[in-house]
Amino acid sequence: MKAWGVFGSLWRLRREFPPSGLYETNWQWEKKYYYTALNNSCYSIRLLVLHPRVPGLDIRCTLFEVPLAKAPAYEAISYTWGDSSIREDIWVNSKRLNIPASAHKILSSRSSLWIPRLVWIDAICINQEDMEERNSQVILMKEVYSSAFVVSVCLQTSPAPENTNIPLHETTEAFLALDILGEILMLDLTSFSSDLDVFLLYAGKVRTPRWLAFLEMVRNAWFERIWVVQEVALASSLRIFYGRSQIQWNHLVDVMRTCRQHPSLGSFLEATKDPLTRMTLPMSVFTLEIMSEAMRELRPTTRNRRRRSTNRLRDICLSSINHCDFFLTGAWVNRRVCITKHGYIGMVPPLAVGRDEKGEGDVICLIRGAHVPFVLRPVPTGDQNPKSKAPRKKRFQLVGEAYIHGIMEGEMARWEEENLVEDLFEIV
Repeated sequence: MKAWGVFGSLWRLRREFPPSGLYETNWQWEKKYYYTALNNSCYSIRLLVLHPRVPGLDIRCTLFEVPLAKAPAYEAISYTWGDSSIREDIWVNSKRLNIPASAHKILSSRSSLWIPRLVWIDAICINQEDMEERNSQVILMKEVYSSAFVVSVCLQTSPAPENTNIPLHETTEAFLALDILGEILMLDLTSFSSDLDVFLLYAGKVRTPRWLAFLEMVRNAWFERIWVVQEVALASSLRIFYGRSQIQWNHLVDVMRTCRQHPSLGSFLEATKDPLTRMTLPMSVFTLEIMSEAMRELRPTTRNRRRRSTNRLRDICLSSINHCDFFLTGAWVNRRVCITKHGYIGMVPPLAVGRDEKGEGDVICLIRGAHVPFVLRPVPTGDQNPKSKAPRKKRFQLVGEAYIHGIMEGEMARWEEENLVEDLFEIV
């Protein structure tokens, strides 16, 4: 029923915003599109009607303002700008608008031959020359992505070699990448007797066009964007477009999780280039809060998703079960063991530093409202007037999140009994 509702909205858009100016004159082409100010009192946004494309003609759109609370079903597009100095022109409300080439390419690929599409894309729906508007719209990003009926992630393929047909190159790159992705997705690692068997299976294939295309996809610049975690976590529905092919987000996550949890596959991908690692390592408190709130209600939707725990009856029947050991291997990736001053054992980021002879080093901190402990590194406060009676302001640098056994279930609510100190500080 949801799909029919979206389809009906698109046909209503076709009637309300007919594609005007299909045969504009050169004189009309000289008219530049100018933005009008948004009504901030009702949290308005702009939405773009992407009219059906006509072969051989330029992209034609209609841009209109609507209160976010009353917005019709729209598609939010997530992508990377790339080199913003490379520009292309499109028709917006029968006038010329200059946009980044990356946005132009996405609109061209997302336009249909038959029906209009209603999209939100930042390069056009936000006046990039108005700093005040940009700041006000950034505040609404959470609502913009959570209100969209689908978030489409558009990954750019690698540049085509000279004298190469670009559409054919994009199709080939996507096909090769999806081929190896599907192979790993269907791989039953429990059928291998040892890690060496998996290594030998792929050792001679890592330089083949299939693996190179797959590596190019997972190293895409989109995974390095600051807002990736927010856009992924808040999306009610998420899909990935690579070239002219579509990938299910949960399939990509399952494949990357498999690679991270299996040493041989992880070594082929190079952990530092793994998109899941690149997305989670720089997480700030803000993005962690978004993930914890938005992901709490999600449940696995695929039948072939591997169980994350053992089953007592299965253990009795299969004494050689090793699922726990298998997933324990993955849990240690990018982590190291630590023992705190009070004797708690846990796992921390590899960059965490223990206390030296002078008692200086990283500390474990419980932040009010957060769901996990954090590793903080003291930062020198600099010179201060020795005659000043004001206390020195403590400053720390965030190293990363931690797992400390014995305090993850709220045990530190009795912090006074543990001789812990409650304090105010800054994270820089």
